[in-house]
Amino acid sequence: MSTFPTSDPLPLTPSVLARVKLLALDVDGVLTDGGVYYDDAGNETKRFHIQDGLGLVLARLAGLPVVWITGRQSAVVERRARELKVEHLRQGVRDKARAIAEVAALCHVTAPQFVGLARIRQGQNHIA
Repeated sequence: MSTFPTSDPLPLTPSVLARVKLLALDVDGVLTDGGVYYDDAGNETKRFHIQDGLGLVLARLAGLPVVWITGRQSAVVERRARELKVEHLRQGVRDKARAIAEVAALCHVTAPQFVGLARIRQGQNHIA
């Protein structure tokens, strides 16, 4: 299985963004505020930002495949992904690079095209 480039990220210019073929996002701390909240009944909740949702819908409508990959398992994440019609949700993932490569293959994004892959994770936004 191919691995992703480890080079420094490219600047986010319109010409670089036009080359993006797949948008891969971590969930906790990227799509949420980073907190995990429990109510008195033990139900987990997370806080998503509504404007991020709009951006993801616009990306999908523009034909950009979107994948959410998270190391945790959460019904709240599944619900939000369903609301936004995120086609590729991978939860409970330990090897995120491998999961991205698998989804990239499903979307016909091959190793030479990884330069067109946007990876966004907590603390780091990458166009590799």
